[in-house]
Amino acid sequence: MSSKWNSFNRPLLESLIRKTSSGAYGMPVDEDLVFPNPSRGFVLDKGVLYLERFYTQQKQLEHLLLKRISETTSCIPILGELDDRLNEGQKEAVKAIFETHTLLLQGGPGSGKTFTISRLIPLFYASFEKAMLIKPRILLASQTAKAVHHLAKQLPKELIEVIQVETLHKVLHLSKELKAVSPTLIDHDLVIIDESSMIDGAMMNLFLLSLKPTTRVIFVGDPQQLPPIEGGAPFKWMLASKKIKTCFLEGSHRAENRHLIDEANALFRGEKPKTQPLDSFKIEDVLPRFFQPTQTKPEPSFLTKYKILSSLRVGLYGSLELSNQIFNSLKEQKGRYLLVPIMITQNSDPMRLYNGQEGVHIFDKKEKEQLAYFPHLENPIPLALLPPFEISYAISIHKSQGSEYEEVDILLPSSKEPLLTEHLYTAMTRAKKGFRLFA
Repeated sequence: MSSKWNSFNRPLLESLIRKTSSGAYGMPVDEDLVFPNPSRGFVLDKGVLYLERFYTQQKQLEHLLLKRISETTSCIPILGELDDRLNEGQKEAVKAIFETHTLLLQGGPGSGKTFTISRLIPLFYASFEKAMLIKPRILLASQTAKAVHHLAKQLPKELIEVIQVETLHKVLHLSKELKAVSPTLIDHDLVIIDESSMIDGAMMNLFLLSLKPTTRVIFVGDPQQLPPIEGGAPFKWMLASKKIKTCFLEGSHRAENRHLIDEANALFRGEKPKTQPLDSFKIEDVLPRFFQPTQTKPEPSFLTKYKILSSLRVGLYGSLELSNQIFNSLKEQKGRYLLVPIMITQNSDPMRLYNGQEGVHIFDKKEKEQLAYFPHLENPIPLALLPPFEISYAISIHKSQGSEYEEVDILLPSSKEPLLTEHLYTAMTRAKKGFRLFA
């Protein structure tokens, strides 16, 4: 342990780290338990103990929001009809962005967040163009390419051609170290940030710093999903601050999985779902659920009905080990070709491939050159030229955010790290028809 932690109450430090990893900036404490002047690297402010980095992030976020709220908002008239399929809560959200420049759109799976945004964009585009006599610049962005392209698919083709769809890393010109390689100015008329719960404190602050004061922005997300890996949960903090206009979309409009979402929501009331012993999960039992080897070359298929989700990436029941076991078992069967799911794990702007994007590798037992296919690319790419990737019969719960499958098996092997309720909620809400839980 670093020397700067040596003089600090270790159990308190461990509790603080667990708290920040669950999405909080700091932890309320009894000030008598903390030294009057906490060790370097900590801040005690009004009965809340912070790691210095998260304290700085929260204060900067608060400053940026107060500055943004103080800006005068110009209203844009709604020059068109609201879609009749929108319910009252969704209509309120659509109207709100015409009246304010910052909006939080909150809701769980199936609440209609994506549908609301898909109806908002055409109306905003037409109204802005008529009122301002210029075409609006609209940006769709998210932490992952998978999430933003999923939202873009819901829009009319003619709109996709005139709006910008990017990852936040690309919008902010970020390197791997979260440093902007050049000054950034986001001067669009409307920015929509999907899966906002995934954005960590440092990235959120950089985004707000880059945003032109007059730009309208909508943060879309579900605060009950997993907090960012890097710590801090600015979307959840903004909701709790009640300083920004918020629209909450209630319930689920997906009749086929409403009971699953109800069961997931019950986790936050302390109710536990039915589980099976972890060792009762057998690879051989699930092999038939994947694409089987064939003698004829298959067409690339990106429809994934079933996925294994693990709380760990490494280990006997980790996603890497499970995926490799499944691949090795299937390739030993008869048949020349095998359709293998893969997931990109590192961004590559030149190849238009980004962390979290899924594709398929057509494994050919007789050819040296192996090819990979992705739904947004017209041509296949030799496997050897891909950025880092993993076989993805099984993926981590973290990587599953923004995805949906008909059925999932959720594996929760024991770990030194505490399992958050948000982990289980995120995993359960990936399923549209059913899940099995092994723990």
